Amino acid sequence: MRDRYFDRSTGSARPPRGLAALDGLRGIACIFVFNFHFLFTYSKIPFYGYGVEIEGRDYTWIHQLPFLRLITSGRAMVTVFFVISGYVLSIKPLKLIRERRYDELLSNCSSSLFRRGPRLYLPTICSTFLVMLAVQLGCFTYATEVRHDGRTIKGMNEEHPPILKTFGSQFADWFATVSTWCSPWNWDLSFNVYDPHLWTVPLEFRSCMVLYLAIIATARARPAYRISIVSALIIFCIRWDRWELVLFLSGFVTAEVDQLLSISSPSASTSDDPSLPTRSLSSSEKPTIAGSSKWRWFLVFIMGLYCLSCPDEKPHKTPGYRTLIAMTPWGYRIPRRFWHTVGGFMVMCAINHSTTLRKPFLSKIPQYMGKISFSFYIVHGPILHSLGYSIMPTIWDLTGGYHSDFGFAVGWMVGWCILFPTAIWAADLFHRVIEMPSDRASRWMESKARGTD
Repeated sequence: MRDRYFDRSTGSARPPRGLAALDGLRGIACIFVFNFHFLFTYSKIPFYGYGVEIEGRDYTWIHQLPFLRLITSGRAMVTVFFVISGYVLSIKPLKLIRERRYDELLSNCSSSLFRRGPRLYLPTICSTFLVMLAVQLGCFTYATEVRHDGRTIKGMNEEHPPILKTFGSQFADWFATVSTWCSPWNWDLSFNVYDPHLWTVPLEFRSCMVLYLAIIATARARPAYRISIVSALIIFCIRWDRWELVLFLSGFVTAEVDQLLSISSPSASTSDDPSLPTRSLSSSEKPTIAGSSKWRWFLVFIMGLYCLSCPDEKPHKTPGYRTLIAMTPWGYRIPRRFWHTVGGFMVMCAINHSTTLRKPFLSKIPQYMGKISFSFYIVHGPILHSLGYSIMPTIWDLTGGYHSDFGFAVGWMVGWCILFPTAIWAADLFHRVIEMPSDRASRWMESKARGTD
């Protein structure tokens, strides 16, 4: 991994590019998701904010404070993933619209729509199939015993693969589960038992379809009308609690505004993420703009992180968030989703507009994690459910984690040092063996359907 992704960038490295920072942000977010899923199984602490009292217990751990709690805030990171996707996927179509290259726009949207399903579902279906095989091979047997022992799983006892007697019955159960999970007709959240963390994939697929429909529908509208129409659609989605569509469409509007303002945002690492038009600033403009915007975007970034820190549970009882929750639009059944949406949007905008904020996300580790983020998201759940469930009881027996908070914390860190590198290794392998070939397969299917080489 070092030779492939780290050493290559030294020496004759190319200058960092704007949207690459969003790849880095995605990479950091997927680490926080891992932390959340690793901790929330064994403790309820990640669900609550600092100072809330639940069932006679005060939650006053330092890592529950705003900003610090982001390290284990996986649900908030989903909003970051979605708003970035909406932004990145909109850039090239909007560029073609501004240049009035409508034939190329249709070709681009057609290609993206054709390949979106295979790119999202081929890797995830393969991963759940591998989990099914692992279940039959006994990789989840002891983990299932731990799940039911009553002393280890003290947090979220989430969906877990069933162990059936024959391969045929296991395969039939897997097939029925995957068929229900990837159904485009069910817009409710679907947590499949072979990897419940993949509940976001159907949402992303459907949101992409709506995004491209909005792009095509407004392609010939003037920019002001396009922004107004999509903004009205966002308000409509807020009313009906389609928070995932709010995020994707907000990314669309942001990309449009950035193009109108001619803000430099060079291309990301994939061919689907083309560059925004750029405008070079004169020497007389640069100091004024830099001086007026540096602290403004830093403030936006801090406010966004604060909104992302909104607790998952009981935010209306959490000091510092009671007023925000009272201001939540009526349509949101789960208020924290609205503030996570606002926070994800603000963080992305701040990073896009500030070279200072962009720099940490352009370093090697965030960039590498961004490169494998989808594969990491796919594989980390089965690893936590199999290897994680299996080793944590032994670790806590050694550290005294069942009897003291200190022993629990030490044991959790020991487990993290084992499971996180394992997940990175598995994600790197999955990225090369399954995710990238799935992308090539989607392009091959498109070329065959179009009758081109």
